[in-house]
Amino acid sequence: DSAKPYNFRQIDLVRLQAFADTASTAVYNSRLYEQLQEREAILRQLAESVDEAFWVIDIKTRQLLYTSPLIEQMFGFRLEEVFGRTDKLTAIVHPADRERLLEQVLNVQSQLATNTLSAGTMLQFRSYRAQDNDLRWVLVTLYPLYNQAGDIYRVVGVAEDITEQRVQLKRYEALFEQSNDAIVLMDLGGNYIACNQRAVELLGFESQEEVLKLNFRDVTAPEEIPDAEDKLMRLLAGEQVPVYERTLQLKDGRRIPIEVNIELVQDEDKPLHIQSIFRDISMRKQYEEQRTAIVVEQERMRLLRDIVRSLSHDFRTPISTINTSVYLLKRGQLDERQHRQIEKLERQVERLTQLVNSLFSLTAWEEQSEMVMEQLNVNRPIQTAINTIRGKATEKRHIIETNLAETPIYIQCDIRALVKALVHVLDNAIQFTPEGGKIIVRSGVEDGHAFIEIADNGIGIEKQYIPHIFTPFFRTDESRNTETGGLGVGLTIVRQIIDAHKGRIKVESELGKGTVFHITLPIAD
Repeated sequence: DSAKPYNFRQIDLVRLQAFADTASTAVYNSRLYEQLQEREAILRQLAESVDEAFWVIDIKTRQLLYTSPLIEQMFGFRLEEVFGRTDKLTAIVHPADRERLLEQVLNVQSQLATNTLSAGTMLQFRSYRAQDNDLRWVLVTLYPLYNQAGDIYRVVGVAEDITEQRVQLKRYEALFEQSNDAIVLMDLGGNYIACNQRAVELLGFESQEEVLKLNFRDVTAPEEIPDAEDKLMRLLAGEQVPVYERTLQLKDGRRIPIEVNIELVQDEDKPLHIQSIFRDISMRKQYEEQRTAIVVEQERMRLLRDIVRSLSHDFRTPISTINTSVYLLKRGQLDERQHRQIEKLERQVERLTQLVNSLFSLTAWEEQSEMVMEQLNVNRPIQTAINTIRGKATEKRHIIETNLAETPIYIQCDIRALVKALVHVLDNAIQFTPEGGKIIVRSGVEDGHAFIEIADNGIGIEKQYIPHIFTPFFRTDESRNTETGGLGVGLTIVRQIIDAHKGRIKVESELGKGTVFHITLPIAD
């Protein structure tokens, strides 16, 4: 009868309670499963929206739990197709990378077995993309996941196509290595961490390994280290440091001037390293010094010309007066002693006139802007100069021999100027060759140029003086006989005239054996 209450036995109550618990657990698990599914759907949706290809592996079951869709886009196949298949996996890897990649994979497996795999472990290799067989560079980064016991139970792998980065890196490496400037990278403490070959060569080392043991202080001149450290601190503080000059101390102890450009390399405001580019400016410094010396010399010569011009003008009037007086004295009644004194005075006045004329010639040739050029046989000014100086050579019993070219050699020259230059050289030979000497004059063609050579067997010139003999007022022996000594401007005029003819003059000499002046001039078209 349904109206009668049912008396439950104890066993029935236990069974009922068990059924209720089971139902409650089933409901809970169902709700939990639904929540897990919801979360999995959310995670999958998030995973598919992430702009990276990744997968998740269960370490215990060695199963692939998840792969993102980008895997197939990157490799051209689904990861499930090759997972656990070494033969298929190696088939898509470039042959040159297979052995290295296999070693890396075995190393990862060993670290997983010992629970020592580090987050961020990287594998880099080249892979053939299935759809077009295009070779791509791939970077795989592994991240271990730990359970509550602290053991690795899953691994997340993230794959990235780094082909474009590799191309850019190769371009940078090419620029880095092929640069004519020295390039070094320093850590924030100033230690060298990378350099190109030019830096190795400039610093005087044999290898990059040697350079990478250095700090910038090791190659900076000691007196400049404080300033270099100050610039480093300013750079790290965010200040732009303009290009500056520094003295580099090389491995062998030599010093060279360099120009330095330093820059702080950052990643989103985080300092990474310092790039320093420097170049050898020794040649530039030398050029600047030479240019300064030329300017100083030009100013010195300008002042000298002004003084010489003034002296030449001022001396001519009294010399002329003395000449007139000597002439008048000679016309008078003189005894033998007076006559000798007048002749001596006359010689000295003549010499003084020659010195003044030399001074005037020096300034005249420096200021002359034009010469009267004509096409002549090179032998013509030579013969004219010899005839001009022959009397002086005869007085010292010198022999002048000639060995001139038989075939005409034509040059463009100002005959008056060139004769003057040759007379100065011949006069120099006559003056510094002992009596009874020999002077040989030659002409010819060499290396497409006409040449004139004047050689003597005189006293010669010490080697230390040869580079200076064309310098105005230079004399090899300040104490030589004032009866024969000049002002030291003759060879200066010679150089000016030869330069004006676009020629060259060089000197070879041996003390006690003689001197050779060798002049080359362009042959006329």
